[in-house]
Amino acid sequence: MAGARHLLTAGFVWVILSAVCLLLEAKDKGCGPEPTRINVTSAGGTLYSPGYPEKYPNALSCQWLLTSNERGKVLQLRPLDLKVGLDTAARSGSCTGDVLTAYDGPSPHSPLLHVWCGEDVKVVHSTGASVLIVMVTDRLRRYKGFAMGYSLLTLPDNACETGTVRTLPLQPGSPVVVDFTAPSPSPSSSPFPYPSPTRLATHTTCSWRLVADDVRSRVVVDLERFDDGLPCGHGNFSVYDGPETSSPEIVHWCARSTKPFTSVYLSGGQGMVVVRTKPDVNPFLRFRFYTRPKTFSGCSLSHVPTLELSGRDPVYISFPFAVNESGASCPVQILSAATLTLWARLDVLRTTTRDARTTWDCPFSQSASPPVTVLQANGTGADNAVPMVVQPTCLRGGHPVFWPVAERIIVSPSTDALGLLLKITPADPGSCHGRVLHLTAPTDEAVVVKDPPASVRNLQYSRSAWCRYVVSGENEADHVLINIEAELCELRDTCGDFVRIYDGPSNESSLLYDSANRTHVTVHVISTGRHVTFEYGTDDRVNRGFIEAEFNSVPGQELCNGVQQIKADKTSQNLSSLNYPYYYPINHMCQYCITSDNPDDVIYIDVIDSDMTYTCSDAVEVYDGELNEGAETDDAAPEYLGRFCAQDRPRYVSKGPGMCLLFRSDPSRHGRGWLLSFRAAPPASSGVHRNEGQTNTSSGSSSTTTATAVVALVVLIAVIVVFIVYIVKNKRRQRRSSEE
Repeated sequence: MAGARHLLTAGFVWVILSAVCLLLEAKDKGCGPEPTRINVTSAGGTLYSPGYPEKYPNALSCQWLLTSNERGKVLQLRPLDLKVGLDTAARSGSCTGDVLTAYDGPSPHSPLLHVWCGEDVKVVHSTGASVLIVMVTDRLRRYKGFAMGYSLLTLPDNACETGTVRTLPLQPGSPVVVDFTAPSPSPSSSPFPYPSPTRLATHTTCSWRLVADDVRSRVVVDLERFDDGLPCGHGNFSVYDGPETSSPEIVHWCARSTKPFTSVYLSGGQGMVVVRTKPDVNPFLRFRFYTRPKTFSGCSLSHVPTLELSGRDPVYISFPFAVNESGASCPVQILSAATLTLWARLDVLRTTTRDARTTWDCPFSQSASPPVTVLQANGTGADNAVPMVVQPTCLRGGHPVFWPVAERIIVSPSTDALGLLLKITPADPGSCHGRVLHLTAPTDEAVVVKDPPASVRNLQYSRSAWCRYVVSGENEADHVLINIEAELCELRDTCGDFVRIYDGPSNESSLLYDSANRTHVTVHVISTGRHVTFEYGTDDRVNRGFIEAEFNSVPGQELCNGVQQIKADKTSQNLSSLNYPYYYPINHMCQYCITSDNPDDVIYIDVIDSDMTYTCSDAVEVYDGELNEGAETDDAAPEYLGRFCAQDRPRYVSKGPGMCLLFRSDPSRHGRGWLLSFRAAPPASSGVHRNEGQTNTSSGSSSTTTATAVVALVVLIAVIVVFIVYIVKNKRRQRRSSEE
């Protein structure tokens, strides 16, 4: 008991000390009565909430005043990580509870710049040289807080003059932000937190030449906002790795609603951005131009420049990313800013050698050495394990792609590689990630592949995916039947999503189907052998839709070559479609002729089960007599008795000793098939004979059975009546005995 008291006391003291520490730390973090003043220089910095990355205390009121003394510069606030209260703005349009507020000036009476809550990471800019940041928390739940990056930037006047090229000098530590927008009805509808940029006429071409003041720097282009898209019929924009439009083009983009990239790292200190628009479009683009040092000391695998990826949008890198003092190209390590393990897709978009020859195209040349090596490693420094080399894969008719998964990814270009351009896209954890997955198609059901999975409610299939499935028939002689339904490329502007099926165990096999930019995909095909390869690829654009594929095994078509001759006798026998009751083949035709050796017999057929397409595109035709190839169109063709399909279960009787069936299926969906019983008997007889223990009776035996049943029922009723009378009399006798 005493030990428990000591334990409780120690716990209580620990809680008190923790609270005191948090309050003292909160005071150091700007949570006193006066705002903490921060002088912002060209180096910028990061502001943290109290206790970050641990949870901040309740009932806080913290203020930070950011000011700058540099003329012509404004302040930029960029949330690096933010979790403050609940995202009430998404539901009600305003933040409540724990909030982080920025004012465009030195006091709470200054114009409101922005209010953050939940996980909002909107980047904002001031109009002047000061910003007041206020954090207020309630007494309810606590959250992680925030890491807010702040820096200086330049807002150029008249950023775009149509038909001219505006040169923007870039100084280290001083980003330049440029907005592009088409005309709007009034300045009051401006989406920016500072005076609206020049309103531009339609049919506009805006060009910015980017020049770094330091020749040892490289130019970086960030796309901070991409609000209304840029439909391909109305405009586009490009980023060039050099000062002219004749320089290599890194990005050429047009599409609705999807942000094309986070950052583009040019290879040197000059670049160009060109935006082109046509009538009836109102895009809003915000570019952020800045420089990054290109020279790096060391350049070993244990000491390399670092690039952090945030979000899901691509990053383009034009190599060399960095060089050492002697001018040799350095490797670069890539990390995730949000997670420990990074899933990524690396596309080698362009690579040439010093003599301007292309070195690495699909399919890979055996003689060409790889222009880039991709390594995946875990840990850092001396604790790092030996990095593993990632092998590239080759998109059919495309380019090399790497799919690394690690804590850090190292990209090392060869010394002979020039003009190397990589596109790096964060991928979803657990995705197929370029791997080849092997499945077996069963005969008794269908194996299903879905994207998005059935557990996901919204119909948004994966971005930057490349999924390959090699599906094999269950038995050696089986074929694979494929049914695919898909809705692709909701936004059709330059959509690169596709679905393909190959008739064999790899994507080098012959092509059975290619969606070829189709938006709606409905395909039903069957392999010629035991294996089939199904693949789909998606680009980095967001599209709502789905991909669903079903595979099952079916017997080979050769089992139905020619007419299947079947002998009937007085015993009842069964006949069914191929693979019944599991999925008959598509594009299929089978002929069956049932005959009796007795010329006086007729053939009786009873359909026991039928499950085919409800449209009757798959059906069984029934003919009276022999059915030979081409007989259905010949003048001497046997008499047509009818057909059954869907869930029909009819009965047929021939006029002679033969009846033939013709089963056809089309390329569309299919069902279980059909099952029927047949027998031969004289025309006057409607009796059915015993077969494998199943009792069948004629009409005479049926009448006898009915009479027997009636007699048995009468006898049973008589017995019951006699029993009741006996009981009544027995009770009366007992009553008299008791009275006497």
